Amino acid sequence: MVLLSGRLPQGTAVPRRLWRLQFPTWKEITKKPPDTPPWGHMQQPPHCIRSALQGTLNPFSQRRAARPTNTCFSATIATKTPTSIRYYIFPMPPSDTRYSDFSDTLSDDPRNCRVEGCRKKHAFARLADRKFYSKFCFNHTCCKTLSVSDGFHCPNPKKESDRYCGEHLRCGEAGCREKGEYPGAPGDEYIRWFCERHRCTMPRCRERAHNRQQRRCLAHFMKCTVDGCERPCHENRDGRLDMFCAAHYGSYKTEAKCSWTGCTRRKPGYEGKYCIEHKCEVPRCERSRDPRGAGKLCSVHLCGVESCPRMVSDPDRPESLFCLDHSCKKPVCFRVRQPGADFCTSHRCKVANCRYEASFPNGYCADRHACSYPMCANPRPVASSLGVNNDRCAEHERLKIRRSSATDAQELDKWERRRNRYSDDIGALRREKERADREREQLEKLAREPRDPFRFPGWDRWLDE
Repeated sequence: MVLLSGRLPQGTAVPRRLWRLQFPTWKEITKKPPDTPPWGHMQQPPHCIRSALQGTLNPFSQRRAARPTNTCFSATIATKTPTSIRYYIFPMPPSDTRYSDFSDTLSDDPRNCRVEGCRKKHAFARLADRKFYSKFCFNHTCCKTLSVSDGFHCPNPKKESDRYCGEHLRCGEAGCREKGEYPGAPGDEYIRWFCERHRCTMPRCRERAHNRQQRRCLAHFMKCTVDGCERPCHENRDGRLDMFCAAHYGSYKTEAKCSWTGCTRRKPGYEGKYCIEHKCEVPRCERSRDPRGAGKLCSVHLCGVESCPRMVSDPDRPESLFCLDHSCKKPVCFRVRQPGADFCTSHRCKVANCRYEASFPNGYCADRHACSYPMCANPRPVASSLGVNNDRCAEHERLKIRRSSATDAQELDKWERRRNRYSDDIGALRREKERADREREQLEKLAREPRDPFRFPGWDRWLDE
């Protein structure tokens, strides 16, 4: 039993409606004595009582209640004098109390989430045979992963509605406080986000802008087309870049000659630099052709594999660097595929000479080498010489055997009880059959004897009379 006592100011009457009440209306008591708290000289109630008032802990069972309900606790107020109040807290029967699977809130359990107010257990990631635990639960763990030596998990918590913590949501430019993240599916690789002021102005480009005037990355930075000039191209009022810098803007504006060295052809309009013969054949691309690609594609739209003259898989996306034959087959993945495989290093099965897709990044394929248990990235054991190929890893195979053995024991016990019951029924039927046979034999014996009145004993006495 938990006993709390407090004092009210002199002359304060205790209403009868406060003599017995439920915990959801406990605040009515705390409002009555304005000067002295009901728990005496302490500024706050004891931890176990505070948890009980919040509906988070049953102080008698040392376990957390699922939610504050009227069936968990009741309170009774008994008064001896108008100036004294005693509070008695009684637990309800165990059958009326419901519990959750959370840990004990009275102890500082390191397995719980470190976020204040969250009592869920901390999350962990399994790599090979090791577990890397996070300081927070699944909802508060940042999706940005670190190296194994640094603990793998980010040490900062995140909001439940975000994917990353505040540190990894901040703009990559030093001193910028803007926050955001690029859209993507869970499990995608983390990409440092840049705000509009520090991001490249090219459409669908996520790289950092390195030039203050053009606000473009190194890949999309355009220089003046005049030979020997390294200045950036001039930006017109409409936002489009000119072919020349600000110093050569007036001198070369009227020229319409192709910028290719030694070419005297005219270019098709002032927005381009090169003529039709020296311009990249990709629509809306004004770059010059690269000699490696048979003179038809620029260096940006040419496959990144040496001696490959094909076009990149998606010319409209800056991150596309390889052709269809050299790009990973995973959707929205533009990395180069491994030799003899159809996927890149992240999406290819780790087993040597396996061409299948990995079920997890840097993992094993689901068809042949990964554990068939849901959300398990461990490899399944190699097939033995007997031809037995298990589709689960060693840990889940042991768990399966334990469960099957427990199930077999229950089945054997059930069949043993059923066999005993059937044996008793068979014995009763056998005894009933024996009794019926004896009665039938007696009836047959009586039927075989002659029906003569002189066969009864003492029949001669009837004649003497």
